[in-house]
This record gives sequence, structure tokens and C-alpha cells, in this order.
Amino acid sequence: MPRRVPNKSGGIAYVEFSLAEMAEALGIHERDVDVDVDPDDLATWSAAIPPAEQRDGQPVYRVRAKNDLDLMRKRALILRTGMSEKALTAIEKEGVLDAYAALALDCPQGLTAHVWRSYALVVLMQVRHGVKIDGEELAKRARLAQRDPLSGEEVLGVDLAKKHLRLLQALGYLKSVEAGDPVRVGDKTTPASEGRWEHKGLPRAWRR
Repeated sequence: MPRRVPNKSGGIAYVEFSLAEMAEALGIHERDVDVDVDPDDLATWSAAIPPAEQRDGQPVYRVRAKNDLDLMRKRALILRTGMSEKALTAIEKEGVLDAYAALALDCPQGLTAHVWRSYALVVLMQVRHGVKIDGEELAKRARLAQRDPLSGEEVLGVDLAKKHLRLLQALGYLKSVEAGDPVRVGDKTTPASEGRWEHKGLPRAWRR
């Protein structure tokens, strides 16, 4: 079990965790949230959640305060969706770590937190405003950016947004409906009056 290391005044200087213990500490198991962190994944996040030292060839983690553990947990929530440590650094620089960590709580397997945020924006615009946004509008609202292959300059990530939409449709989280398409209304099939996205509902973090 985690080892409490005392300081000179008799308090706790820090708590030491093995790899397995750290992974368990970073998980969330509450009434409506059940999130596990895989020790093998944790071992690869050496930049975002670095061990304090290697002891007998095994990583040892140290936690000095609850805030430190909370920060590690938010990073782990995002990284376990498949986001890279480089992308995580960018999220922290933008000051949106908390927002992404909340979204990551119910991010489905196979989607990164970035793609899940795109899903949330599409559904929000559909649910709250009755608007079916396309790739360009999604790129603007999500502030997606990409490198132009010719100039190397950073441009609006319309192609990236379209890629997100294709993935979300391929995995069944979104379905594009155009005006006139047959749709089920109760026990009847009727032509859709306008274009819209059919979806699975807002992510947990965006429900009110």
C-alpha cells in the first residue's frame, strides 16, 4: 500500500506510490462515474505524470498535496482517451484542462477528447438552437487548427473538423439527416422537414 513519508516535524512530507497504486489512485469510482487508469498506460505518460524515481527498476510516484493528485487525475483522464502528451500540453496552455477532463469522463473508447468535444459542439447546436453545423462551422466553434501542407502556416482546421464528423458517423454517434430523408416519428416513417444531426445526447459534462 502507499507509503507515507514523514517530515522532520512529524507531519507527512509526501506519499509514495508504486505504478499499480498510482494507477488505482488516479481512477474515479463514484455512483455515476467509473473510470479505471491502466498501469501500462500510466507508465508511458512519463512527461505528463512523471515518476519521482526508479527503484529496483520500477517507477515510484510521490504526491505531496491533494492538488497535485487532482492535477495528475485530470491529465490521466484526458490521456486515457488517446490524446498525446503534446496535445495535453497545448490544452493546459490554453487554460482548458478542467473542461477537457470533465468531457473525458464519459468519452467513448476509440475517440479522443478532441473528437468528443467536437461531438459535444455539434449536439449542443442541434439541441439548443436546432442548427445542423457543417465542418467549417465546427472548425470555427471548436477553434480547430491545422498546418497548411504547402505554406506550413496554421490555418482553420476545416479538414480536421470534417475528419471528426466522419469518424463520429462511422462509429454511430452521429447520423446526418437531410430534408426529405425518411425518419421515424413514433411508429410512423415520414420525410424530414429539414436537415439535422441525429445523435446520442449531450456528453455528461455538458448536460444541465
